[in-house]
Parts: sequence; structure tokens; C-alpha cells
Amino acid sequence: MVDRQKQFLIIELFKASVVQYSITKKRPDRTFSEKFQLILDYGRKFNEIKIGKRTKFLTIKELFGKTIMQRKRGMDTTRLDVELNRRIAFGLAPLAFLLLGIPLAIRTSRRETSVGLIIGVVLAGIYFISIMIIQAFDTRANLHPQLLLWIPNIMYQLGGAIFIWRITKR
Repeated sequence: MVDRQKQFLIIELFKASVVQYSITKKRPDRTFSEKFQLILDYGRKFNEIKIGKRTKFLTIKELFGKTIMQRKRGMDTTRLDVELNRRIAFGLAPLAFLLLGIPLAIRTSRRETSVGLIIGVVLAGIYFISIMIIQAFDTRANLHPQLLLWIPNIMYQLGGAIFIWRITKR
């Protein structure tokens, strides 16, 4: 029976045997009833339950927890690992841009500020496009996309270190 105003589903069982299992007890509790009524609230309370979050909306704690749970179950955690490594790589990206930007700022003269700005925008665009391309491989665990995410950071930092070393040699 359905109460549409209150949004309740009422299930009536006749000659029902109800069994309740408990972790602490070895034997389950059993009861028998000639008529048993089960009321389910399918309305407001049912819609309040969160089914799940997309990986990019999880907090760091939730990411770690979900990763640990899926590893214990023997499930693939590549998507979660990619998201975690992407967040850390984005956190270290300013260091890579700084290491690359300092020598470029020294090499371009003060009159050519628009050239420096264009170089900076192009380098940032290349960085973010490469991250997005690598992130698209998050379903292919054999390519190890969680490790590939670090290539742009390493390349920019190495490039910046090489440029700084060349400038100091002059």
C-alpha cells in the first residue's frame, strides 16, 4: 500500500518470520508474526541520501579512504591515484613556473614585456594541456598515468634549472 501524501510505502507481510542477525551473538533472533508491517519512507528522506561523489569532488581524506577500501577489495585504484597525484602536481606547479619564469624574465628586455607575457601564457597552456591529455589515460592502468602526471613538472623544473645555470655561466 502507498501513502502518496506522506510518501510512505507500507509493506504488509502475513505469517512472517523475521530474523535479526547480530555480530556479537552466534545465533540470530527470530520472531514470528501473523501480520508484520514495514514502512519505508521513499520521499524526502530517501532523496537526502548521497549516492556518491565524483572523484574530483572528494576531499583528500575521502580520496585516501576510498583508495584504501578499493585496494583491500582488490579493485583498480588508478583513477583515485591519478586524482591524488594531479592535486599534488598542481600544488607544485608554481615552483616549476617560477624556476622557468625567472631566467625567461632575465633574458627578455624590459621593453619587450608583451613577448614575456605571450611566452608565459603559451608555457602555461602547454602545461595544462599536457596535464589534461595525461589525465585522459586514467582508465589505462598499464600506462601508469599517476606517474606520467609528473613529467610536465619535472620538464619545466629541469628547463628552468638549465636556463638558470646557463645565465650564471655568462
